Amino acid sequence: MAKFLSSVLSAGAISALLIACVPTDDGVQAVEGETYFPQNVDKSQCSVDQQTFNGWFGGKQPTTPGAPANAADSVDFPIDNSICDFYKWSAQMFLWLTSPEGENYVFDSIEFFDVSPEMQQGGQTVRKLIPNTPGTEGGAYAVRSTKMDEVIGETGQAGGGGVLISQNGSIVYYGIHVNDVYAYYLTGVKSGSITFHDFPNTPDQLKAVVDFAKSQGTTLSDADALTMELKTSWVDVTTVSNPKDYLVINAEVPRYERRGNKVWPVTGTEPKQLALVGMHIVGTVQDHPEMVWATYEHISNAPDAAFSYNNNTGGTTNLPTQNSTGWEFSGKTDRGIQWNAETARVYSGPSDKLPVCKQQTCNPGDIVAYMDGVISPSLTVRMNPWGSATSDAGKKYIQDPDNNAQIISVNNDVMSMLPSGDTRKNYFLVGAVWTQHGNIPTYDSGDNGKFTQKGSLGLANATMETYHQVFASSPQQADAGCFMCHSISVKQAAAKQGVEVSHIFDDILPLPVK
Repeated sequence: MAKFLSSVLSAGAISALLIACVPTDDGVQAVEGETYFPQNVDKSQCSVDQQTFNGWFGGKQPTTPGAPANAADSVDFPIDNSICDFYKWSAQMFLWLTSPEGENYVFDSIEFFDVSPEMQQGGQTVRKLIPNTPGTEGGAYAVRSTKMDEVIGETGQAGGGGVLISQNGSIVYYGIHVNDVYAYYLTGVKSGSITFHDFPNTPDQLKAVVDFAKSQGTTLSDADALTMELKTSWVDVTTVSNPKDYLVINAEVPRYERRGNKVWPVTGTEPKQLALVGMHIVGTVQDHPEMVWATYEHISNAPDAAFSYNNNTGGTTNLPTQNSTGWEFSGKTDRGIQWNAETARVYSGPSDKLPVCKQQTCNPGDIVAYMDGVISPSLTVRMNPWGSATSDAGKKYIQDPDNNAQIISVNNDVMSMLPSGDTRKNYFLVGAVWTQHGNIPTYDSGDNGKFTQKGSLGLANATMETYHQVFASSPQQADAGCFMCHSISVKQAAAKQGVEVSHIFDDILPLPVK
C-alpha cells in the first residue's frame, strides 16, 4: 500500500508565514477567517459563462436563493474532455445535490440512501442502506469510529481514527450517502442480475441498472447522474459564528459525556441540528469507472497554506499562508503547538494502545485523548490548497499554478452568478482528481505508470482528511490524495473489479429483491 506521510507542522515553524490579511494584486481585501479567491486569475483555460451556468438551472438565470439546479449529465460527459470539464461537472453536481427537494436537500431526498455505520451481523461487518422517507428527518450521523447503540462506526479519518473538534467545541459528525443508481447497481451485482464489476459509466451499463430497477418496481428519476457516493461532514449549528451561512439539517448523532479532557464515554444518541462543513462528491462519468473524486468545503473552515496561481497578466502569483485566526477549525496558538495534530481518537479496543486507557476504563466508541495529550479543539490548516502542493514545498512535489487558477476561476464564476443570499455561495470547490483514460488506479509495488492522475493530485478535505494531507510526488504515484487509499491491486484491476475503489461497496447489504 502507499506509504502515509506526516503533514504535522509546528506553529512556530510557520509562524513567520501567518499574516493579518492576504496581500492581493487585484485590490480585493481578504476577509479574516474566510478562504480567499483571487480575482486576477487566468481564466483562459477554464471558466463558466452565463449561458453554461443558466443551463445548469434549466436554461434560466437563477434569481431566487436556493433555486434548484439540475444534475450533470454524466452519461453524456465529453469523451474528448478537458480538465475544466471535470471541474464544471463537480460544481454543477454540488449545486444539484444541495438544491432543495421538498423539505430536504437532494442528497437527503428519496433519490438517495443514507449508509449506516458499520455493524456486526451474523459475525460479519456490514452496512445497511437507509431510505430517505418523505416527511421524516434525522439521518444517522456518526463520529468516525463511534459506537451508536449496537452500531460500531467507521475506522476514523484517513490513516486512523482521529477525531476533529472545532474551535468552539463541536465534534465533527460524518454521513455517507449513495444515490439510487449506486444502490440498484450494488443490489443487481450481489443478486447476480448484473454481471459487470466496474461502476456504471456507459449508456449500455446504465441501461442495465435502469432495467433492473424497473424489475424491482423503481424508476430512477436522475439516472443520467450515474453512480454517486457522497461523504458529508457536519458540526453542531449552535457552535458556528453565522448559522444562516450554512446548509443545515436535523439528525440523530452520538451523545458523549464530556467529563474531563481524557475520556468522553459514548452514552447513546441525541437529536441535533447540524451545519454542513464539507462534502466529498464521488461519481462516474462516461468512460471513467474510477470515478471523479471532488470535494467541497465551507469558506470558514480553515486557512490555506501558501500557494501559487497563474494570473491574468501572464505571470504567476505566490500567496503566503493565511492568518490562523477567526476560523472554525483554527485559531490563535502558542509557539510550539502543532498544526494538523490529532488531539483525540475514538477507542476501538486494546490494540489502540492509547496511554490514557491504561489508567482509565475505555470502551469501544469512547472519545479518548491521543497519546499523552488532552481532548481539545484542533488547529487545522489546508496544506494543499486546490489539491496542489504549497508554493514553498520544493521541487520534489507537484506544484501546479495552472490547475489552481482553473479551480479558482470556476469558484469565482459560480459564486458571482448565484443570487445574493444563496447559502451555496459560502461553499467552494477545493479540487477534484481522476485518471487519464479512466484507468483504475492500482497500488502494487512496481506498477507505477499504468495510470496517470489528473487534476488535484494532493487533494484532501480539511474536515475529513485533516491528519493526512500529503503531497503527490508523481502523477503515476498513488502516494497522496484520494487514490492513496482508493486504489486496488493489479489482480483486482485485471479482473475488472473496479468497484473496490469504493471502501463501502463490499460491506453494504443489498436491497430486498422481488
